[in-house]
Amino acid sequence: MAFKFQPEFMEVEFNFSAMASVVSPSPASIEVTGHFRSYSDYIGLSFNSKDYRMHEGARYPESGDYAGAVLSFSPVFSGNVARFDDIYLLPSLAVNYRDGSQGLVTLGFLSDKGNQTDYIPYFVGGVNLSQKWIAWDSETVYWEKDVVVGYEDVFDGEGNYLYTREITEFRSGIGTRESDYVIDYVFGLLAPVAGSGIPYGASLTVTYAYGLHQSYIIDFSSLKQGTHPNHAASLPSAAIEKVVFPIIPSYYVEGKHELTGRSDEITVTFNSWSVSGGDLGDFPPPKPSHPFRAAEGYDDEYYRNPYRLVQAMHHLGYRKVINLYVGASHYYDKKGVEGASSFDYMAQTLIPAAGVCSAAKKWFRYLLKAMKEFEFEDIIVSMSMENLQMPEAWKQRLFNGEAGQTGWEPPTSFFSPTNTEVKTYWEKAVRDYMDIVVEEGFTPILQLWEPWWWWQEFQPGDINAPYPGRPPCFYDEATKNMYLSEKGKSLPVFTSSEISLNAENLEAIEWLRGKLGDFSNFARSIVKSYIGGKYTVLFFPPSVLDEERVPEAMRMVNYPADYWKLGNLDFIQIEDYDWLVCDNIRHPDVFDFARNPKLKYQPHLTHYFAGFAWEQFLLPIELQWSRIERAAVKGLSMGIKEVFIWAGTQIRRDSWSPEMPLKYIPTIINRTLVHMEETKQKEG
Repeated sequence: MAFKFQPEFMEVEFNFSAMASVVSPSPASIEVTGHFRSYSDYIGLSFNSKDYRMHEGARYPESGDYAGAVLSFSPVFSGNVARFDDIYLLPSLAVNYRDGSQGLVTLGFLSDKGNQTDYIPYFVGGVNLSQKWIAWDSETVYWEKDVVVGYEDVFDGEGNYLYTREITEFRSGIGTRESDYVIDYVFGLLAPVAGSGIPYGASLTVTYAYGLHQSYIIDFSSLKQGTHPNHAASLPSAAIEKVVFPIIPSYYVEGKHELTGRSDEITVTFNSWSVSGGDLGDFPPPKPSHPFRAAEGYDDEYYRNPYRLVQAMHHLGYRKVINLYVGASHYYDKKGVEGASSFDYMAQTLIPAAGVCSAAKKWFRYLLKAMKEFEFEDIIVSMSMENLQMPEAWKQRLFNGEAGQTGWEPPTSFFSPTNTEVKTYWEKAVRDYMDIVVEEGFTPILQLWEPWWWWQEFQPGDINAPYPGRPPCFYDEATKNMYLSEKGKSLPVFTSSEISLNAENLEAIEWLRGKLGDFSNFARSIVKSYIGGKYTVLFFPPSVLDEERVPEAMRMVNYPADYWKLGNLDFIQIEDYDWLVCDNIRHPDVFDFARNPKLKYQPHLTHYFAGFAWEQFLLPIELQWSRIERAAVKGLSMGIKEVFIWAGTQIRRDSWSPEMPLKYIPTIINRTLVHMEETKQKEG
């Protein structure tokens, strides 16, 4: 049974200068860890009525009707984050409707209530009540006063006038809001209204409920929007698209899109998280297990509760191992110069000494906890040489000084493998992950993701626009200086990747290839410092095999086979995306690449990545998945140890499922026989 606001269904959303993750330490708690870096940063903890971006076979039932649903929780705040009862910022719950409209509910009014009675002996003007954040429609005002109804002269016994006295009559009543008094519900200020029925100087007894702010109760059948109850409008409980809780800096300034010059870590923990009246129904039935493995990308799934990620993939039949690509953007901590635009992604730079940010580490740790619960055996951490916000000195560069950049939007760059600062940072980040892997009881396994010297094949951010000459990116200062130091001469300047392989140029290419291999050995040394640590490389064989597209010099420089041959890696991973999906005639060659005479990896020491379905291939998605599945099955039939589908994000997006189970029986039998024969040969 699924229900609204179920902890693992909660997600985070935020602007790019911020960062956040959401985890569920228990079935009754949610924890958001975040980083604020601008004055207008916003993190939303959200629940979607529709299970967007989820496979139809693991999707919770959709319901936009919230009538009768009541959510309660007790928040705990840490760091520079606005409390929900902040009387100046007034954090508001956003209720988004399917017609595009939005209601904003001031959270401070929804806290649990305490009862209070204040006595005001002489009511002549605005009076501060003893408590703030008065509850909606909860106050009762009783007034009383000896009212003068006439005057009487007083004489002595001889008839002499002494004085005139007031004739009073005790009167009392109940004050009426708006006609007799108004309340500032935020500041707890009670003020008279001109022409009020409450006599001037009357004594008041005010009984009211006020927010304790220890727990919050949200009844979706009686929501009101606005910052003042008297001006509030009731909100409908039907046709709701999404509900978002606001997590903002304590120094939040609306519209001030400027960096603070800091990275402020915050945590908001929602304890005693409970929902009544929010039943959604049952999940679809689980799918049987199958031999394919899940490959996931943190850059694509950081917003999701990691428990939900593992839960869903297990529900879809994935088992044993997850390969997690850490990615190029969100995992690191970063900051920028105070006052710089928070819209400019280049105005922020990763913090070298920080390594992996707290939000990413929290997400990763709970991913592993979920994997343990669902009995996955291994996690392969894939660390990339690609990065969006590295320091300028760390970037591979063209001959003209331009940074090499990918065709993604925004375009990423590549770490220079010769830069010592890169190595220091990279080791810090790897160890941040590997330490967690060990602490959670898994074997430390590191993958170096697509290591290469970049060549600028196309314009940054546009794979359809060629770059003149397609020049290589060998010219960062660290690389140029190292070549000069070791060779006693300057690195040859290549303005094009079509390089004449004369003796001088070949010497440079071989040296550069060796430096890529050195970086691989460096990465290997990190994970091998852990007991039982394993190391691999994910390689793209078309970068060597595609003679029509890839210039010879680039095929050579990006293939340090001596560093990757059998014995230097615990196993090898290969991938084949565009050749596979576009049905290139050379695609079958990829399967035999790892066992070539230079590498010598048999199938039982090989992993294969099939995918990915991408709209820019300009092919029907169904056709792409058909080809992906065909290649994955072939990999299994050849005895390849593990076959990964790249990636989980696309699997869930397109609701792809392999045809199971009968289709794979011959393949699995063949796989088993091949593996047994190769093991026999190896041992013999």
